[in-house]
Amino acid sequence: ISAAIYGLSAAMGQEITFADGMVEQSNFHDFDAMRIFQCPVFEVAVLENFHKMGGVGEVGTPPAAPAL
Repeated sequence: ISAAIYGLSAAMGQEITFADGMVEQSNFHDFDAMRIFQCPVFEVAVLENFHKMGGVGEVGTPPAAPAL
């Protein structure tokens, strides 16, 4: 879910800025990502199948903006 929140944050105007070729935000203390009270309600569905378990990475980030 955190990956989707980062994607929504970017879509809604939070940004990473540069000055003199350097990123101005160094970590979460100065990157204004959405806070929990700003987030929409998420519904998570766990699908059962017979495939071997494995990771999916940050799959929620790319589709967040188009879903919005």
